[in-house]
Amino acid sequence: MFSALHLLIMDDDSEVASLYRSVLEERGHTVTLVCTAEECLQTYSKSLERALTNRTFLRDVQPYDAVLLDYKMPDRTGLQVAKEIFTINPHQRIIFVSAFVEEWILDSIKELKVTPEFLQKPISNRNLIDAIEHKEIYEQLERLNIDVQSFKKANLSHETLEKILVIVKSSRIRETLSAEFKLFLE
Repeated sequence: MFSALHLLIMDDDSEVASLYRSVLEERGHTVTLVCTAEECLQTYSKSLERALTNRTFLRDVQPYDAVLLDYKMPDRTGLQVAKEIFTINPHQRIIFVSAFVEEWILDSIKELKVTPEFLQKPISNRNLIDAIEHKEIYEQLERLNIDVQSFKKANLSHETLEKILVIVKSSRIRETLSAEFKLFLE
């Protein structure tokens, strides 16, 4: 079983938010729902403050394993919320959720200077779970013959898992090139 995650979800559609909550809580995750951008920022700030108070080692403190932000909100966009969160915590994992996949949305997300994730509504339960639980990264590591159980138990951040995947891929590429170069010289 996957380690339980702590998630913050901002969506102004209470039915969609409740669906996300039930699907994720069924998997053992803890979900905090907010319905406005202002409530999201207040909740996030309070959780970050508690996390900092309760930790002796303050590097990369994450009050939530992931923050899901609806892109279109009545009081602010998800992009504006993400910018404010990244200002106080640049390592927070953020997943944008939107029914609108317009080029301007994707371009504006790029200006964050970090790589948030993006899910398009409607989202199947399976795709939501896979995104939250890092399934794609684990599958890529497994295809590279890496035992992922240790990574799952360590409950690493998505950012850290992405870095590990890049390192493993680049070392495998070097090994392959080195072996092919040796064959070429023989």
